[in-house]
Amino acid sequence: MRSLAVAIFCAPLPLLADGVVDHETQHFSVKVVQELEAFASPLLNETLDQCAEETGLLKFRTSQARIPFFVARDKRTLDALIEDHYAGQITLTEDTYVDDTFCGDPASGTLFVTGETISLCVGDEAYWSKRIQYNEICSDITHEMVHIVQNDLTDGGLRAPGQSLTEVVGPAWLFEGVAVLFSQISSFGKDRLDRVVQLSRNQIPPNSLTLAEMERFDRRAEYGRLHYQKGFIAAKYLLDRTDEDAIFDFYRCVGPSEEWEICFERAFDMSVDRFYTTQSSQ
Repeated sequence: MRSLAVAIFCAPLPLLADGVVDHETQHFSVKVVQELEAFASPLLNETLDQCAEETGLLKFRTSQARIPFFVARDKRTLDALIEDHYAGQITLTEDTYVDDTFCGDPASGTLFVTGETISLCVGDEAYWSKRIQYNEICSDITHEMVHIVQNDLTDGGLRAPGQSLTEVVGPAWLFEGVAVLFSQISSFGKDRLDRVVQLSRNQIPPNSLTLAEMERFDRRAEYGRLHYQKGFIAAKYLLDRTDEDAIFDFYRCVGPSEEWEICFERAFDMSVDRFYTTQSSQ
């Protein structure tokens, strides 16, 4: 699950006092529930740092702090770890938020982002052990690290009352598309991306929603995986047109509350309307 953080003030959840083991790597501050420490050992033993360094994403972060990384079996425990991290001052939620999504579907578990933190919900321990063993988890971590950077550059995705997430961080299709783009680069390298784009395009049903119809985060339930697929194809087009710096310049621009359409034209040297026209013919 790929999530964007929004802050609201609330009363703290009970903090976890026992049963959590702390670890620090070069780039991550890790909390693991004690029963999963043996499982997490290969993940902690250089894997997290290697994944972070391979992506090249660290250079886009403005924060120098270690990335909080939590490992548990259920969302309630992860919620408590997140609340503990934020000292009970804020709760990080998102539009159309559903608790069961993170740890109940898929049953294998998932990685997700909340604000500046990454959480691994371990449903199927064997599944994640294999992904760690064969270094497949790097693509998952890359996707989430993109969201960490996006949140970082846009001041954590914080918004004023009445503002939509799209106003604060740009369209949902780009938010997810950029994360998929770097995840695919992690898995296949840049040289094979054109082939991956074609495979993704072949999976998109005819007469599906357009990018213009997938801007709002509060409509993601309608998108299925379409905003990931079309967003990836669109992000690849923007990467080919410019470079990685331009993509993250867009988020630097949006962060200070500039209108995202203006930031888009500034970063990619084309208007949103013109871009949508080019994508409709792809």
